[in-house]
Amino acid sequence: MNQSFTLGGKKVQLQGWVGNLYANGHVVFRAGNAGAKEQMAVWINHLCLCAGGFSGQSLCIGTDAGWVFAPIEPDTARSWLSFYLNGYFTGLSQPLAFLPRSANAGLSAQFSRAGQFEPGEENREKANDKIVQAFMGGFMSTGDVENAYVARVWPNIDETLVDNIYGCAKDYLLPVLEAREKLEDAN
Repeated sequence: MNQSFTLGGKKVQLQGWVGNLYANGHVVFRAGNAGAKEQMAVWINHLCLCAGGFSGQSLCIGTDAGWVFAPIEPDTARSWLSFYLNGYFTGLSQPLAFLPRSANAGLSAQFSRAGQFEPGEENREKANDKIVQAFMGGFMSTGDVENAYVARVWPNIDETLVDNIYGCAKDYLLPVLEAREKLEDAN
């Protein structure tokens, strides 16, 4: 991977290696659940590969599920990478309320059984409740607030933080969730 981007008038060079390339494509196995962080990592690697002309698919396989990302056009991949790089640089100058666990919990509440994202006031209220639950944690699960950095930046959750988490979820995670296809449904 060796791509140049111009962001805010400055040239940014993105270089690196993407491992786990096989004849059938990019494959990432996880000896645990393939959660939002893992899917996001595979998606970004997939964008890097496609921006460089890769025409294969990427698979994210965990003990709970498997996901496939279909090949996309290089220009589309570069556009998505520019978007994520802009988010990265924004996060360097101010806290970015992208908390994958909370973001995934909120967005998952808005997907139908058929896998379609269904925004709307009723579903948004469900999403907000799920975001708060994932942020706070519970008896059998750790919450995002238990991370030392998160606790320092956002010691308490309020409506503004829920809205920021939801906004970041829609911006950064929703494209991942919409681009993936369940492994058994893929060709």
